[in-house]
Amino acid sequence: MTPETISQALAIAVDLFEAGIHDRAEALLRRVLAADGSNTQALYALGRLLRDLGRPEEALEPLTACLSLLPGSAPAALACAGALSELGRFAAAVELLDKSGPAAVDIDAIKSLLAKAGDQANQEGRDAEAIGFYRRLAGLSPESAAVWGTLGAVLLRSGDWREAETALRRAVDLDLEDEGHARQLADALKFQGRLEEVRELYRRHWVPRRASRWWPNGGSAGGFAEVSGSAVRASITKLTHDVEQLTYLDSLGRLPADAAAMLPALRDLTAEVIRSGRRPGDVFTLTPEQLAPVRPVYNRMVHLADPRLADTHLADPDVEGAAVLNPDLDWSRIGRDFRDSVAGYAVIDGLLSPQALVGLTRYCLESTFWFDLEHPGGYLGAYLQEGFDHDILFAIARGLQAALPDIVGPHALRQVWAFKYDQRLSGIPPHADDAAVNVNLWIAPDDACPDPDAGGLLVYPVKVPAEWSFDDYNSINPRFDAFIREHGGTPHRIGHRRNRALLFSSDAVHATESVDFRPGYLNRRINITMLFGYR
Repeated sequence: MTPETISQALAIAVDLFEAGIHDRAEALLRRVLAADGSNTQALYALGRLLRDLGRPEEALEPLTACLSLLPGSAPAALACAGALSELGRFAAAVELLDKSGPAAVDIDAIKSLLAKAGDQANQEGRDAEAIGFYRRLAGLSPESAAVWGTLGAVLLRSGDWREAETALRRAVDLDLEDEGHARQLADALKFQGRLEEVRELYRRHWVPRRASRWWPNGGSAGGFAEVSGSAVRASITKLTHDVEQLTYLDSLGRLPADAAAMLPALRDLTAEVIRSGRRPGDVFTLTPEQLAPVRPVYNRMVHLADPRLADTHLADPDVEGAAVLNPDLDWSRIGRDFRDSVAGYAVIDGLLSPQALVGLTRYCLESTFWFDLEHPGGYLGAYLQEGFDHDILFAIARGLQAALPDIVGPHALRQVWAFKYDQRLSGIPPHADDAAVNVNLWIAPDDACPDPDAGGLLVYPVKVPAEWSFDDYNSINPRFDAFIREHGGTPHRIGHRRNRALLFSSDAVHATESVDFRPGYLNRRINITMLFGYR
């Protein structure tokens, strides 16, 4: 072919391509390249055609050849990077554009490729590479909360707490409404032991949801957030508990008069739901008519008790754990018991000092932070991220870390919660937890449980396999059931006692026994759980 016929053929090929006659366009471009293999127009056109036909791997050859002949060509570089991207080779695409120089830079293309390269490395667990891509992306998108949040999440996973904190603070500052960024920032702070800052961070989000006319403004007539989402969910378990708790607070003189005036309506609502035939743990949505008479008190922070009230004589919360833990405990023996058991567990009787036990019990009985009702078994939950956050809990965690430096000490407090149970329920089935070490503490009276050997935990002499995922070991499923049948053996039965704690490896399979406690609000089983570290 002569230069003139090559030029004509290229023009015809373009017309064919635009007309959708792709096979003839491809054939003509290949004829041109057979005659002139270094024709950059034909190389580029063939590469674009093959990409458009969904054949990026074939497109790479002519596009790479074109770029080698025209190393400064932005169109060739972008087309080649596009083909690499279509093949899932995002890092290679970024590298190619980096090498192609400023002329090839298309900021939007670079940002898209950096995001894809970062996501790919992130999904494959290549943290260092993902961090590199996301850092560059954050530099190009400094106002994107999502980019900073993703960077922070990977830094968090990699164990770089301080750098994760920096990135996540930026994400939080850019999007104050995104609770996900705040929770990840809280995790970064937890790993640095900065629990008081964690509390303040969580409170930015949950206080507006759960505030009442009595808290935190102490009786102010100011408004509070409209009830939405889980706040209008209910169950017989939740309603019965709330009637008992508010009645108890009223008997102590700690329920404001205008809140106490709503107790009859709450009792009537509870009786109505019981008559409907629902099971105690069934969760349902309150109608506007049901909610209206109890709206100011239902599932809100009406009262938050202070464990440090004068008659508990608790020391200043700034004193690390020593003020709250029983000074007579033999921590050396407790450590030996934990290490010598197959599953890794130890019973700690009398964990708290008498003053701390009184204060913590008051905190759990009086505070209206039992917002989590999504448990069909018939129990309620209170969590660090939604009000269960007093200094006394932090002091207990720090005291345990100091007393057991080789078991609890290396691990940060990741989560703390409390569960409060109906008098009778079937318990929580066997499972393991996503942590390194668990501490479970019971605070209900000894005589609340008629059988002193019951009402506690079962610990199986087996740990779940290290390679199992959370879904494998934290829920009922055929694989876990088969594992328990084959390897579980006879569980150790640890009966309920007031101020008894169970320290155990989170990998250990454990279950809550069926609960059969005496009637009465003060006899409800309450357990506090602390999770330290990761598996």
